[in-house]
Amino acid sequence: MSEDIVERMRFWSKTRNDNPTPWNLDCGYAADAIERLTAERDEARRECCLTWEAVMGREAATVAEEKGWSCFKDDGK
Repeated sequence: MSEDIVERMRFWSKTRNDNPTPWNLDCGYAADAIERLTAERDEARRECCLTWEAVMGREAATVAEEKGWSCFKDDGK
């Protein structure tokens, strides 16, 4: 099984499809929340880096990399 917590929670949420328990349902809801919050965090980080780029003239992806953020990883920047 993957080390990614969201993947593990999705796996746990689907282990008892025939008779779902509150635990199974909670894992699915939690995985959804983690994905949503991660997307919101990455968007905020991108906005921060783009603002830094506009104000300071430094490339946004470089700023993100220096901070250890992977918010541009899917954009190819």
